[in-house]
Amino acid sequence: MMLVSFMGALDTTILATALPTIAGDLGDLKHLSWPVTAYLLAVMASAMVWGKLGDLYGRAKVLRAAIALFLLGSLLCGQSESMAEFVVFRGLQGLGGGGVLVLPQAILGDIVGPRDRGRYQVYFAASIVLAGVIGPLAGGVLVDGVSWRWAFYLNLPIGVFGLLAVLFGLRIAPAPKKPVIDYAGIFLVATFSVALVLILTWGGVVFPWPSAPVMGLIALCLALLPVIWRLESRTTSPVLPVQVLSRRAFIVPGMISFFFFWTQIGLVNYIPVYFQLVKGTSATVAGLHMLPVTVASLVCYTLSGRAISRWGRYKVFPVVGSAFLTLGVTLCSFLDTHTSSITACLYLVVLGIGFGMISQVALVAAQNGAPYRDLGAVTSGIGYLRNVGAACGLALFGAILNRVLTSRLSRAAARGEFPSTNEKRWTEGNPSLLHELTGRARSVYIDAYVSVIETIFLTAIPVAACVLILSVLIRETPLRRTAGALRTRDGSVVLPTARDSREAMQRLLEVITGWQTGSELHRQLVEKVDGGISPMESWTLFRLVQYGPATADELARRTRIPDAELRGYLTALEARGLAEVNARGVVRLTAEGESFSQDMVRAQTEELTELVTEWNPESNPELDDLLRLHARELLVDERLPPASSTA
Repeated sequence: MMLVSFMGALDTTILATALPTIAGDLGDLKHLSWPVTAYLLAVMASAMVWGKLGDLYGRAKVLRAAIALFLLGSLLCGQSESMAEFVVFRGLQGLGGGGVLVLPQAILGDIVGPRDRGRYQVYFAASIVLAGVIGPLAGGVLVDGVSWRWAFYLNLPIGVFGLLAVLFGLRIAPAPKKPVIDYAGIFLVATFSVALVLILTWGGVVFPWPSAPVMGLIALCLALLPVIWRLESRTTSPVLPVQVLSRRAFIVPGMISFFFFWTQIGLVNYIPVYFQLVKGTSATVAGLHMLPVTVASLVCYTLSGRAISRWGRYKVFPVVGSAFLTLGVTLCSFLDTHTSSITACLYLVVLGIGFGMISQVALVAAQNGAPYRDLGAVTSGIGYLRNVGAACGLALFGAILNRVLTSRLSRAAARGEFPSTNEKRWTEGNPSLLHELTGRARSVYIDAYVSVIETIFLTAIPVAACVLILSVLIRETPLRRTAGALRTRDGSVVLPTARDSREAMQRLLEVITGWQTGSELHRQLVEKVDGGISPMESWTLFRLVQYGPATADELARRTRIPDAELRGYLTALEARGLAEVNARGVVRLTAEGESFSQDMVRAQTEELTELVTEWNPESNPELDDLLRLHARELLVDERLPPASSTA
C-alpha cells in the first residue's frame, strides 16, 4: 500500500523538471500547464467516486482497477507523440490516480489494528513527503540520462508489484452498509470546475474575452452555481457539502487553501522553466535547484506542526508563512539572466518557508471550527478548493506563458532580430533550441522567457497577498485536543483526508491512541476499574472476548504466547472467577468475566470521551457509538504488549 501511495505521489512531482523538455519535444510549450491541469481535474473528479465504489464492491477489487487504469495511462503517456495525446492520456492516468491516492489509506483501516494505524499513517505521510523531495531531481535525471518517457515507464514495475500484492495478498469484503453516490453532483461539480479552468486558459489567449466560447463558459458557470447549490443542499451524501460554505469558520480557511495552492502548484511547475530556458541548465541541474524549496518546505512543515501541537495556537503560522510567501514571490519576480544560482536558491528558500508554514493550517483551522456533523464535509470542501485552486493557477500561468512568449518573439521577428515565428518550432520551447541560437537571436529568446517568468511571478504577488489578508482574518479558537494531538512521537503531522465525519473522527482517534502500548492501556484501565489482575491477564481475558470459547492450545496457537505462560494467565483468571474451564478443556468467560470486560470498555470509552469533549459526543449519537466501538477495538487488538512475560 505504501508503494502504491508513493507511486501516485511521485507522479505529481517527478514531472516538474521534466515538463519543459516534454512540452518542447512534443512541440507545444505554450500549453505546458494542460497536462498537469488535466491530471488534477481527473484526480479531483475520480477521487469523489473511488472511495464509495470501494465500499460498494470491496476496496481491494476497486484498488486493482484503479492501479490498472493508472498504469495504462502511464504507458500511453510514455508513448505520446503529440501534446493533444499527452493531455488526454494524462487525464486517463488521473482517473486512476484518484483511486491510487485515496484507497491505500482507506485500506489501512481494514488491514491494521487501531493501535497501529496512527504509526502507519505517519509512514504513508513520510512516503508522500519523500516523493515530493526526490521527484523533481528524479525527473531531471531521467530526462538527461534516458528519456522523459521513462518518467512514466518508471510507474510500471512499481505498479505491477503493487497490483500483484493487492491481487494475491489482500482480501477485504465490501462494507455491509452501502453508501449513496451523488453521481449528479459529481458530474455538475466536475463540469463547473473544467469550465472555470477553461475560462482562465482560453480567455484573451486562444479566444478574445468577448468571444462566444469564453462568454458561453462564463454563462455556464453562472448557471451551474444555483443548480449545484440546490442539488447538493438536498442530497443525503453530497459530493460538495454546501451547508458549510456559508460559514466563516470554513470560508476563510477554504479560500486560504484555494489561493495558496493556486500559488504553490502553479509556481513549482514553472520554476524549472527558468533554470532550463533562461539559465540553460540541464533538467538534472534544474532538479537540484528545486531542492531548496522542497527541503525548506519540509522542515518548516514539521517544525510548525510540532509548535501547533505544543502551543495549541495556529493563526501565527499562516500569517508569518504568507508574509514569507509574498516576499518569496516578489523576490522571484527579479530572476533574470544575471541572477546567480546562490541568489536564486536563497529566493527559493524564502518561498519554501512560506509553503511549509501554510500548507497544513487551513485544514486544521477548518476542522477545529466545525461541529462533528460537518467534519467530513469540511475536509471534503477544503480538498475540493485545493484542487480547483491548483488547476486555476496552472491554467492562468500557462495562459501568461502563451501570450507573453508569442508577443515578445513576434515583435522581435518583425524587427528582424529573431527567426520568423511562423516557424512553429521557435515557439515550441524545447530547451535544446537554446543551443541552436547565437548572438542577438539567442538574447531575444532568453529575454522572452525572462519576461514570461517575471510576469508569472508578478501575477502571483496579489494572489499571495490574498493569502496574507485571509490569514489575518482567521478567527482563532483554542485548538481541540483531537486536533492538537495530530503530532506523533517523531514530530510528524498526520491530517485526516476522509470525506465522511465518522471516518475523519476515527482517523483522528487512531493517531491520538496509536502510540499507547498494550501494557500501558491495560495497566491504566485495570487500575481504573480496580480489577485486581495484571495487565497481561487482562489482555488474555480480551482474547476470549475476541475469539470466544477456546482451548488453551488454540489460544496459544493464535496468540503466539508460550503455552506454559498462557496457561498461567488462564489459571489466574479462573482463580478470580473471571473464566471457567469445562470438561473438554474449553475456556470461556463467566458472567463476572463478561461484566469485567464491559467495565473495561466503559472505562476506555470515558477516556476517549474526554479527548473529544469539545465535539459534544453526548449530543451526537453517531460519535458516541464510534467512541464505544473504538474503545472495544483497542482492547481486543491482539498486538502483544512489549515484554509480555514480565508485564
